[in-house]
Amino acid sequence: MFLMPGSRAKVRGFRTGLWVPTDASGAALVFTGVSASYTRMGNMIFAYGQLTYPATVNASNAIMGGFPVPFIAANYGRGIASAYSNAGALAKLLPTPGTSTALLINNANAQITNATLTGATLIFSVAYPVS
Repeated sequence: MFLMPGSRAKVRGFRTGLWVPTDASGAALVFTGVSASYTRMGNMIFAYGQLTYPATVNASNAIMGGFPVPFIAANYGRGIASAYSNAGALAKLLPTPGTSTALLINNANAQITNATLTGATLIFSVAYPVS
């Protein structure tokens, strides 16, 4: 469905909001510069934002949590995710089916540690179905 600029048509199931990405690695890291929003259109969620990792030497695998709606348990529920980092290590987010978390992985599909992302700013977006 396409709406013309200025149109007042309502899209069923359309909602927008803010959400707060969290550290789900178990290291209790606190992100700064957090700005994250989401849009729901029908059964699709579009979550996007940016954050900055704190300085850390924690070697746990980096995991982002707090997504506004959990990913469904089926593998296709992982959706499409992209991410950019000024640390040069991050390639993508890999949502974990049946949870509200996503692994941070590199181009070789290996998980990235919190220490690798120390001080890095992440810019990300994820599109995924909820049913």
